[in-house]
Amino acid sequence: MDGQLILRVKTLLQTHLYLDGKIVKVTDAGVSIDADEYREDIDVAFPNFGGSHGFSSFIPLDAGEHTICVYGISSGNNSTLGCKSITVSNNSLSSLDMVSRIPGGIRAQGWVLDPDISDSVLLHLYEDGIFIGEVYAEDERLDLENSYPFDGPYHGFDVTFVVDLLPCNVCIYSIAEGKGSNSLVADMKQLARPEAEL
Repeated sequence: MDGQLILRVKTLLQTHLYLDGKIVKVTDAGVSIDADEYREDIDVAFPNFGGSHGFSSFIPLDAGEHTICVYGISSGNNSTLGCKSITVSNNSLSSLDMVSRIPGGIRAQGWVLDPDISDSVLLHLYEDGIFIGEVYAEDERLDLENSYPFDGPYHGFDVTFVVDLLPCNVCIYSIAEGKGSNSLVADMKQLARPEAEL
């Protein structure tokens, strides 16, 4: 799977999805999605209808630019609920949250996700262009579950580089699986200094 789009829309009947102008077959049974998931916000906004009128769906996507449109299907006139343009990339998503000096080296913390897999991502570590080791970004990060609920929380890293000399350039790369490319997660230049200077 090259990517996925997660839709959560306020609607009251069935919906049809169009990807780049073509209707999407969302299940083996056909193209319609029943809008029957409970949504508290709908329940509050439309108390006479109840809250079981939301929907969600997964759509596999290739890398590149896409437009997706959602239509409400009723016994009367069908209506457009909205369209959105999106860009899909197979490369990893990452964040370098903190870099700090420690006695004799550098500590780096952050997270990495690979859109092609839900498993933890392999990281390669380099010092002055020389490979020095590898670790998995597998620390639990509960904060990721809200933004990426289908990937799980085990994508954090906390890496320590033991460095004695200056100048020094240390880098972290994520190693892609699937169709993506290896990506630079962190490039930390001249942050390490000998323990005596801290």
